[in-house]
Amino acid sequence: MSSPRRPSPQVARRRQLVAAVLGVLLLALVIWVVSALMGTGDDETDQQGAGQSQDDIPAPEGSGSEQDEDAETGNAEQPDDVPEGHCHPDDVLVTADTHADSYAADEAVRMIMQVRNVSGDECAIEVGTAEQTWSISHNGSEIFTTEECDITGDSFERDFAAGETVRADLNWPRSDSSEDCSAPAAIPSGEYQLTVSVSGTTSYPHTFTVEGADPE
Repeated sequence: MSSPRRPSPQVARRRQLVAAVLGVLLLALVIWVVSALMGTGDDETDQQGAGQSQDDIPAPEGSGSEQDEDAETGNAEQPDDVPEGHCHPDDVLVTADTHADSYAADEAVRMIMQVRNVSGDECAIEVGTAEQTWSISHNGSEIFTTEECDITGDSFERDFAAGETVRADLNWPRSDSSEDCSAPAAIPSGEYQLTVSVSGTTSYPHTFTVEGADPE
């Protein structure tokens, strides 16, 4: 009696990738529903990766890099009148980042959103998941956006101290959201751009590199 045929290394690795990214996405969706946001103290503790304090909302530990404020964010046009105690759009800096500059074919992409109060006073910002959008493009075409995914968004208004930054993390399982938000797609190798937004304030794109999956 012949023994069962073993799958090729390429097929085995693809099966492992699918299982891994599906597990990661399920965790990310749970975090999304409860509004994944973490607060940090100041720039010095951000750069050292120490002194982080967790908010009332559960979230995985995030990491990112501070970049030039004028070059890293773009604000949608909004009226000058804002409710008392709320941050003016000009005082909100939103940046996009990833935990690595490049990803192998078997790695999910860890996306990072940072929201900062750049004013000199404490004020409130609506940072709930209902107000967040995460989008990934390749060669000018959108590949993934949370707006196409069936995710329940929540509202969460948070007080930001002057200069305070919070961040949220979400994993992209290399999927095409126009087809399926959780299943890995046969995406090509190359540069990709991540853009994030919250409450109408949008970041400039952050570029990272992805190695395409092996053909079946």
